[in-house]
Amino acid sequence: MPPPYYRPVKKNRFFARHTRYSEIDWNNSNTVIKEFRKRIRVWYIKPVKKLQQTSGDYSFPVAGLTCLLIDMLSQYFPQTPHPPGPGIPGWDFKEFIRQHLPDYSGPLPVTIRHYRHDTGAVRNLTTLEDVIYHALRCGILHEAHITLYAGIYGLSGKRYKYYKAKCTKYGNGGKCLTVAVDPHRLFADTLAVFEKYIRHLNNPKPRYDPLRAAFKAKFLKAFGIDIGNEPT
Repeated sequence: MPPPYYRPVKKNRFFARHTRYSEIDWNNSNTVIKEFRKRIRVWYIKPVKKLQQTSGDYSFPVAGLTCLLIDMLSQYFPQTPHPPGPGIPGWDFKEFIRQHLPDYSGPLPVTIRHYRHDTGAVRNLTTLEDVIYHALRCGILHEAHITLYAGIYGLSGKRYKYYKAKCTKYGNGGKCLTVAVDPHRLFADTLAVFEKYIRHLNNPKPRYDPLRAAFKAKFLKAFGIDIGNEPT
């Protein structure tokens, strides 16, 4: 793997709240995993829980932070090779859902035509993970709202619900499927995947060596830290 493009000045950078890079033993994998878990809980998980405790009306930021959490996790797991041909937008994000959040993966009852206002391109969405990526993740991060063919609210125990003609239509008057997702249920399911991931990283069984190798490679690329080989 090529050397990292950036490296931290350890004494001047915080890796997690109250913890500088220089205070972490980067050659102790258990310590690194512990500090990584603390960082993710402070950045993603605790803010969501605080929002949930304050009001059930904060579904929008809960959905946004959950999509960021999925995005983050998809980069730490071993990567599934991309299919040949033109790049598929959100491949790693969608593949992560297919493998680790399978309750949010599967064919839609009706294809949704996703329109990009910046290019005029139209993409056919055929799976639930397509909708979560394009309408929630990209809608929130790039357009500051959830794309109109999707919605977020509590669904009384259901993870998602389809409305075939009730909530959205195309500009030409044609019927458009609407997909409602419960962001609080999505967060709970994603949090369970994260905690399972941490347990597997700490498990010394050889079957989890590829998981640890991917974790180490991501750390070197993202943080300039070579776990197990870092100068002291």
